[in-house]
Amino acid sequence: MKRRLLLLITISLLAVGKGAAQILPTEKIFFASDRMKYTTGDTIRVAGCLIRTDNLTIPADGDVTTEPYSRYLYLDLLDASDSTLTRQRLVTDDNGSFTTTFAIDPTSATGIYTLRAYTRLMCNYSDYTIPAFPIRIISESQSPTQMQGHDAVGGSLTCNLYAEGGRLATDDVQKVAVCLRTADGRGLATRFSLVDDRSDTLQYGQTTPSGWAVVSFYATPERRYFIATAHEGRTQLFVLPETDDGSPSLKLTKGKDKAGYHVSGQLPKGSKLYAYHQTTGLLLLPLKKDGILDLADVGSGVVSLMLTDRTDSLLSESHCWHEASLTTTADTVFRLVRYLPVDDSQDAVETNFIPTAEVMLNYQQDLVSPEPFPACYATESVADRVTDVQGWLLSARFSRLDVAKVMREGWHTRYQPETAPLIRGKVMGGGKQWRLKEGTVVAYQRSTADTFSTDLHRDGTFVLPVGTYPDGDDFFIEAFDKKGNAGVYDYEFLGDTIPSLRNHSRWLTQTKSGVVGQAGENRKAFSFTGTNMIPEVVAHAKVKTDYEQERKEYYGNKYISEEAMDKSNYQTFQQMLYHFAPYMRLIPEDPEDKAGPPEWHLFPATRISTLGGTDEIRIYVDGVLFTATEAFGLDMQSVATVEFMTPAQALARHQGCINGCLEITTKRFKPTVVRSKGVIYTPPLGIANIGQPSAFANPETPTKAGNYLLIVDEISSGGINTYAKQVTVAP
Repeated sequence: MKRRLLLLITISLLAVGKGAAQILPTEKIFFASDRMKYTTGDTIRVAGCLIRTDNLTIPADGDVTTEPYSRYLYLDLLDASDSTLTRQRLVTDDNGSFTTTFAIDPTSATGIYTLRAYTRLMCNYSDYTIPAFPIRIISESQSPTQMQGHDAVGGSLTCNLYAEGGRLATDDVQKVAVCLRTADGRGLATRFSLVDDRSDTLQYGQTTPSGWAVVSFYATPERRYFIATAHEGRTQLFVLPETDDGSPSLKLTKGKDKAGYHVSGQLPKGSKLYAYHQTTGLLLLPLKKDGILDLADVGSGVVSLMLTDRTDSLLSESHCWHEASLTTTADTVFRLVRYLPVDDSQDAVETNFIPTAEVMLNYQQDLVSPEPFPACYATESVADRVTDVQGWLLSARFSRLDVAKVMREGWHTRYQPETAPLIRGKVMGGGKQWRLKEGTVVAYQRSTADTFSTDLHRDGTFVLPVGTYPDGDDFFIEAFDKKGNAGVYDYEFLGDTIPSLRNHSRWLTQTKSGVVGQAGENRKAFSFTGTNMIPEVVAHAKVKTDYEQERKEYYGNKYISEEAMDKSNYQTFQQMLYHFAPYMRLIPEDPEDKAGPPEWHLFPATRISTLGGTDEIRIYVDGVLFTATEAFGLDMQSVATVEFMTPAQALARHQGCINGCLEITTKRFKPTVVRSKGVIYTPPLGIANIGQPSAFANPETPTKAGNYLLIVDEISSGGINTYAKQVTVAP
C-alpha cells in the first residue's frame, strides 16, 4: 500500500526537492544493559533490537515488516569526557536482535559513562538521533553517599515551561507544558495552580510522578500568567512568557486517525509548512492557516509539523504522537526482560535514563529536548503516560534532519547499510606511481581458510566483501592482473572508518535555576555539556614486504616448514600427504587397465571437475613437475618444505594449475629471495559477538532478596510496548 500523509483540504502533496516524494530509509535501535550501576571489573551485558521504521504503515492484512536494512551495528562505551573506551561491531540475527558482553577495566575511573549504539545508515542523520543512555561505574569500596554526588532532596524548585509553538498566542486554545523538578533533578508530583496577575485562579493541576503536566487555556493580551505551587511550606511562583501575536505559532490537535492544525499570528510572505513522519519522510504541504492531516494509513510514530520562512529557517514547530492500532495478532520479533534493583536506580541521573523500548524507539530519536524523557514513564498509569508524552513533546524540537539543508541540497545518503564486512583499499605499482586498473583481488582468511575475491575498479580501488571474523583475525590479500598473474604491488587500505558522532551527555547537567522565562528564549539555549567530535577511527594495514617465507607461514596446515618436517620424521611420500588430508587424496590407477606396478594420481578432496583438463593436483619438486608416481621415490629426509597452494596461488606461479599444486623444496634447493606478492591485513574492528550466547534474554527471578523494577520490553510487527512494575523478592 502506498505510504502517504494526506492533507484533506488539498488535492495533492508537494514533494521535497525535485521529482517524486522520497521515503527516507530509517532504522532505529533499542538496546539496554542488564543493570544501571556496575563496579570496576564487572561485565556489562547488553541486548537489543534493530528495526527499520520507514515501512511501519498499516496494510490491510496487518503484516508489518520490521526487518532492518543493516546487518551490523556499533556499540560504544564513552567516559565523561567523551573519550571512546570500547567500540564493538556486532552482528544481528534475521530479526535484527543482538546481544553482547564486555568487561569493565578494573583500573577504570569511577563516574558516569555513556553507552550508545548506531548503524552506518543512521549516521546519515543528525547526531542527536543516535540513541544513548548513561550507566554508573563505582568501586567496590564506594558507599551510596559517595556514589550519588548530588544535592540533597529539597531546596528551591525548578520549573521549566514550554508553550506550544514556542510562544503564547491569544486567538486559540494555548497548551503549555509544566515540568517541576527538585534541586537534585528529580521530577516532583504535586498540586499546582495557574493564576494571572490579578490573583485569579484559572485552573488547578497535578504533575505526574515524573513532574510533568499540561495546562490549556485562552490567554489574554497584556496579561501575565504564573504557575503557583507549595513546596516545603512556602508558595513559589513561576512566570509564563508574555503573549506574542506578531509571530506565527503552530498548534496541533490530535484525534482518531486525524490531526488538526492551526497557525496563530501573522504568516510572513513566502512561508512554508513541512510535515515529517518516519514512514513518509519529509513532505512540503500547501500552506493554509487551518488544515487536517489524515493519518489512517500511517504507522505509529511522532508527527512533526514545521513552519519556516521563505529561506526554510524555522519559525515554529509542533509535534503529536500518533498511535496506530492493528486488528490482527502481531508476531513478536524481540522481547527483553530485566530485573533492575530499585536500590541501584535511586540516583537521579540513572533513574531519568533507564532505557525502555517504547521511549527509545517511539519518542527520543526524531526529537531532542532540554528535558530528559519522563523518568517514571515505565511505571506510571496510562493517564500519566499520556500527560508525560504530551508535555515532553511540547518541549522538544525536530532533530532528525536539517530542513533548510535538505531543501537547498536535496537528500543524499552518504553511508549505505552495512550488510557484510568489507575490506576496502587500492592496489598500486611502480613504487606507487600507477594503479592496477584491471584484475582481481583475492583474500584468504586465517581463521576459516575461506577465500574471497572481487574485481578491481578502474581507478585501482577495490571493495571486498568477506565473511564474519573475530577481533584480531588476519587476511592475506593478493592482487592479480587481467591475465591472472600475481605481481609485487603496493597496497593501501581504508580502515573501518566510523563517522564522527557527537555525544549529547545531557544527563551530566543538573538544572539549578528557579525560573525559566519565555519558552522561545529557552529553545535558543539548547546546549549539551561534554560535547565534542569523536575522531574517525582509521587503521592502516601492516604491510609485509619481506620474503616469500612469511607468505607460506600464513597458511597454517597448508604448509610444512623445514623445522616441522625434521620433527615429523616422515618415512614415505604417502605418509607425508596425511598432513594435507582435508585438501587432497592419493588414488592408485585401476591395475586391470595396465600391467605392472600401479600409477598414482593426486586429486582434490572434493574431486572438482575442470574445464576439459586433468583434475589432478600438480606436484613440483624444486620447480620441476613430477607425477605422483615419481614423487613416491622421493627421499623424505632430503625434503625441506612442502606447501599446498590453492588454485589462485598456484596459477600465479605455474601455468595450468587449475586445481592447485603441491610445492616441494629439497634441502639442496636454494630459492631466490623475492618480495611477497601479497600483504597480511588485520582489520581494526572485528565482530565482537560471534558465537556468543544470549546476554540476558530471559533472566530468572533474582535470588537476592530486595525490591526490583521488573521491565518487559516487546517489539512486534504490530507495535512497540514497555511494561513495568515493582516486585519484591523475599529473603
